[in-house]
Amino acid sequence: MARRISSGARARRWMAGTAAAVLALGLIVPAELSAREGSLDAVPSDSFVGNYLAGRFAAQQRDKESASIFLGAALSQNPEDVGLLDQAFVAALAAGDFDAAVANAKALVKHDSENRLARITIAADALRGRQYARVAKILDGGFENPLAAIAGTFLDAWASVGAGKAADAAAIVEKMDDLDNADVRRIKDYVLGMIAEYSGDAEAALAAYERAFEVASGNVRVVEAVARAAARTGNFDRAREVAKAYNDRAPDHALIIQALAAVEAGRVPPFPATAPQAGAAEAIYTLGSALGREASDEMAVMFYQLALLMQGDAPLPLLGMAAYYDAVADYDKAIETIDRIPPGAAQHVGSQISKARILDKMDRTGEALEILDALAIAAPGRDVFVARASILHGEKRYLDSADAYTSAIAAVGEVRDADWYLYYYRGMVRERAKQWPLAEADFKRALELNPEQPNVLNYLGYSWIDQGLNLDEALKLVKRAVELRPKDGDITDSLGWAYYRLGRYEEAVTTLERAVELRPEEPIILDHLGDAYWRVGRRFEARFQWQHALDRKPEDAELVGIIEQKVKDGLPEEPAQKAAKASD
Repeated sequence: MARRISSGARARRWMAGTAAAVLALGLIVPAELSAREGSLDAVPSDSFVGNYLAGRFAAQQRDKESASIFLGAALSQNPEDVGLLDQAFVAALAAGDFDAAVANAKALVKHDSENRLARITIAADALRGRQYARVAKILDGGFENPLAAIAGTFLDAWASVGAGKAADAAAIVEKMDDLDNADVRRIKDYVLGMIAEYSGDAEAALAAYERAFEVASGNVRVVEAVARAAARTGNFDRAREVAKAYNDRAPDHALIIQALAAVEAGRVPPFPATAPQAGAAEAIYTLGSALGREASDEMAVMFYQLALLMQGDAPLPLLGMAAYYDAVADYDKAIETIDRIPPGAAQHVGSQISKARILDKMDRTGEALEILDALAIAAPGRDVFVARASILHGEKRYLDSADAYTSAIAAVGEVRDADWYLYYYRGMVRERAKQWPLAEADFKRALELNPEQPNVLNYLGYSWIDQGLNLDEALKLVKRAVELRPKDGDITDSLGWAYYRLGRYEEAVTTLERAVELRPEEPIILDHLGDAYWRVGRRFEARFQWQHALDRKPEDAELVGIIEQKVKDGLPEEPAQKAAKASD
């Protein structure tokens, strides 16, 4: 059906060209423009133009709640504008305002019956309301768009499950085109497994999950599903095998720890699809998480919100939305979303750790540490102590941070190769606390666990060079770090600065020039290159690099003072006792 071109649409075309200028001139300064800073609430005005511009601006700023409020207000002032209706619908869904989203979707399909997202939203709402027969009618005709077709298939299938037609549900998913894509095949088999498991066919569920495992053995949801279904069939050895293998690679994931605990106790781990709505939410979330390779992915947000429309307390979509808000620096909304995760969920402790990290970003470090201190008593574990150590490190409380890393190591129990980073970070804070012998031992232990870890090689090697210790071995370590990570500007800078400290200035220049190519905006590297230029007699270029470093506005006030002095006076004569040169 052709869309009506209204006066509002014509006005919108004009506004699209003038919005930036209007906002820049301050002719319209609605309250919501400072809403991200939390100073004012989004309050619509009587002006259609003002509300529309405010909504568009909020959407551009990824302030979803304000965008929904203002575009909704604009729509109420011009309800016949189909284009505006579409924008208001999308904004409402993205913001999680499901009443407005569903109402707008229903209005939208009257003008545009093929609108994919609107139809899927209406179907999800019908499934939420247990109107299972209606879901099939809404989705009748399917979708040409492959992604919409997959989402529609999952909703249709779970509606059939709700109607007591599990065999039909499985057939619906079986017919789905997997697009010759490994992710789609994995999700398809995962959903088939959930349908079979919900219907009581544990053997069929395990077979489907095992197919998904063949293409995605590192996917935590698939691993958990295999362990759960294997336990349900009585094969606890297989359940233990897959869960333990995952835990060895990626220790202490909440879902795997929960599954392992259940299996060791001879129980079946909990099944997330406790109702058709929960099953559909899990399927749609899984599709969204496959799309959202980055936390700030806008398409994934739509799928997370569709999942929450059907199951409002689903932990994984809530975590996905919290990660999104965190990524776009909407920290208040991130915390509000985390607080919706049920206390009994396997993800609760992890979500509280995320909350603490976000509070720390907001300079509410005291509150962050209070949360972590409480968790250390109620649910002591590696991740709790690591989060506490990280925050204390940022506060320059190095000894307290080292103690927290020690607690993390103790919580691990049997140390595995994957735990190398605990020793690395503890060594780092001990080095900052001027406890070099303890720090050195930690770096060596980290290398025992992961001999080719470039960060550890770099840190230990450079620290030795800085202190004039083990120079031959130190230079080998830093060179190896560069070989492993040749495009890392910071590690290349370490090698260049090592050459400088050893008095090998020509090699320092060549290496530091490469580091600047990799990290042209990093003031410390620019400063190092300036020093190297000075030592080889390139005085004009040295001052240029130092000034360039100052132009990058380093945060360290002491460093700024040192560079300013060098711009003015250059470097002093070389000390009488030059650093010994290490052989290659």
